[in-house]
Amino acid sequence: MVDFSSQDEKEIEEENLRARQIRWPAFMPFFWLGLAAVLGPFAAEELNFPWYWWAVLVIGCLLFTVLTRKPHKSVQTVRRFPGALALAAFALTAMLYQLSLPQAEPDNLLYYHNKGEVNITALVVAPPEMKQNSLQVLVESLSLRAEDLAVREPEVNGKIIFYLPLGSEVRYGDLLEIKGELLPPDEGIEFSWREYLKHQGVYSTMEYPRFRLVERDRGNPLRAVLYRLRENGGEVLSAIFPSPEDSLLKGILLGDESSISPALSDAYRLTGTSHIIAISGFNMSVLAGLVSLFFTRQFGRKRGALVTILLLGSYGLLVGASASVVRAAFMGSYAVLGHSISRKGNTLNNLGVSALLMVVLNPHLPWDLGFQFSILATLGLSLFAGPLRARLEGWLSKRLEQKTTIAVSSLISETFLLTLIAQALVLPLSIWHFREVSWLFLIANPLILPVQPVVMVLGLAAMSMGLLWLPLGRVLGWVTWPWVAYSNRMVLWLASLAPENWTLPQINLFWIFLYYLVFFLIVFRPKPGKLAKGIKQPKYLLPALAGLTLVVWLAVSSAPDGKLHIHIPNNSEQSFVFIEAGQGQTLLVSGSAGSESLIDQVSMRLPLFSNKLDSLVIPNCGRATLSGLFVLSSKLEINQVLWGCEPDSNQTSRNLHELLEREGSLQTVVTSASLLSDGSLTIGFQTGSEGLSGLVLEYGEFSTGLLMPGILLEEWPGEALCESVSSASQSTSLYLTCDKNIFWSGSAPHSPESEKSKLEWSELISDGSQIIFR
Repeated sequence: MVDFSSQDEKEIEEENLRARQIRWPAFMPFFWLGLAAVLGPFAAEELNFPWYWWAVLVIGCLLFTVLTRKPHKSVQTVRRFPGALALAAFALTAMLYQLSLPQAEPDNLLYYHNKGEVNITALVVAPPEMKQNSLQVLVESLSLRAEDLAVREPEVNGKIIFYLPLGSEVRYGDLLEIKGELLPPDEGIEFSWREYLKHQGVYSTMEYPRFRLVERDRGNPLRAVLYRLRENGGEVLSAIFPSPEDSLLKGILLGDESSISPALSDAYRLTGTSHIIAISGFNMSVLAGLVSLFFTRQFGRKRGALVTILLLGSYGLLVGASASVVRAAFMGSYAVLGHSISRKGNTLNNLGVSALLMVVLNPHLPWDLGFQFSILATLGLSLFAGPLRARLEGWLSKRLEQKTTIAVSSLISETFLLTLIAQALVLPLSIWHFREVSWLFLIANPLILPVQPVVMVLGLAAMSMGLLWLPLGRVLGWVTWPWVAYSNRMVLWLASLAPENWTLPQINLFWIFLYYLVFFLIVFRPKPGKLAKGIKQPKYLLPALAGLTLVVWLAVSSAPDGKLHIHIPNNSEQSFVFIEAGQGQTLLVSGSAGSESLIDQVSMRLPLFSNKLDSLVIPNCGRATLSGLFVLSSKLEINQVLWGCEPDSNQTSRNLHELLEREGSLQTVVTSASLLSDGSLTIGFQTGSEGLSGLVLEYGEFSTGLLMPGILLEEWPGEALCESVSSASQSTSLYLTCDKNIFWSGSAPHSPESEKSKLEWSELISDGSQIIFR
């Protein structure tokens, strides 16, 4: 006789064992497509290949996939994912990224930077944001007039961000006429503001321009309605709740953090609960669950799913459509759709689909910190939440009753376990970005998170009723306020326990990758033999070898070659100079990077994977010279800093001096008697009333003078200079001294008929952007 009870118990035990195992899903093609799509724009930024190269790779991969597909004789489904499709997704997003980059041509605002006052007709494309002392406005250009340049362009593309005095009557959909000088955005202090705006599609700014309202309500009607609803919702919350509870609810429900005080914002940051303030995946998941449950009961699964997806999309637009919101809306919609057709799927495939669609629509999204943190947190929860919760339930079931076990495990999972999993994946990347960490998140999240669904549901109900009838909203506000106040008071109290984060030194990105590699190896513990067998397959081996070949090629090409390299940008807006000596020593003469980011320009010229700069020369204490150095000093290890001006000249230079001191850089003020030498290259300094006039470079028997922007040859105080070896488009000039002769190669920008002595000891090559002595 068969004992069915023992078989059932055995099956239940096997099922519980499988639930406790942490493993990759067997088949997840969309996850690999999404991962490849995320990596594509990074490769495009680093390699800077033209878009048509990537297009050829896309077409080649698709053709390879089609031509190598084998017909299946069996009716059994063959679950194989062609690796060429992942490479096609990688190349596709790389191509889209290259196509999204604007060119400095007359039909783009970049062309008119630093060229005097222009008159632009532009449309306000987002609700203005109230900052501490000003109103931030984002507009999209429609046409441009420049009287000084005799330019009248009917269509000029580009977005502009600028600031107006508080109280200015500007709103979404306004057509404005603005006058001012177009400038590239500032570099920023704690992070690259210019780089951030670049990936938002904004390359231009104006400093308090003059403006005139031309017409109202020229924007998208649907967006106008949603933004007006958001504004009205904020007014209702302010009328119902006292401060700062109204500010917190505006952040949680509407994504508006502008009214949150710096002290309260810092408290949430210190306690690792900032994800509560802004609309995030947590908020969207709560909303999606409630809305889906309600409308499924009212309209059935399919109609309820359609209404839920429409509401999630509308709510995402209402709160600003940040990366984490869009990702959560995509995943929530995908899950609701799958449930409506009885297809569960797996979370990693859902994540891959969301990432793939989002990056195709916006190839700059991988640089968004919210997107990075959201993807990593979701990845961690997808892999570890279920198995760890099952293990916790198994441990508790041996000590508690079944109902108590489920209740306790649910409470621990929601308040502590899920947060710990998300932090384990996000924390290393957060440390790399911000260089600080606090232990308070371990106790703050269990104390704060349990009440957040109550805060969100009651707060949303109070705001909705208040929009219909304010007195009813006030009544619901009385019920909601204690929970919102508890969140604020608890966070402020916890922040007072440790008011300072632990500040960490700059960590190389290599160690972050190593952390994730070791983490996943420890968790999944792949068998060496099986792993080696898998890696040897051509679909894995060939891409790995191609990537390794590319890295080796880049490393060899950037290695020191025994020559002196002087890089002077072939762009009148860029005034920095980068010098690399024969043995690899690096020196940066600070200056403006124009519309580009200085840290990006310098990193491109440093050896591969290097974050060290030997010497930094600051020729003057002007804004253009100093603005890019705050981000640069936080990203690179700078050995010594040579000031051509007094660091105490202004507040900006004082702040930079203090920052460099904290970073451990040696600092000194140079004079005309100062010398910098590595044995073969000697650099002297010529100083003037405004700072450095230029540098004198002695390399073997060769001597040259490097004149700073704005310094005329007649004003040069040093040894007489005779002949320029830089082009007219370069803001920094390089001259040969009069008593030296040099042999020009055929690629030199001067006539070969010029009378020059052909000396054996030196040769100069100039391509208009780089000068190499050997």
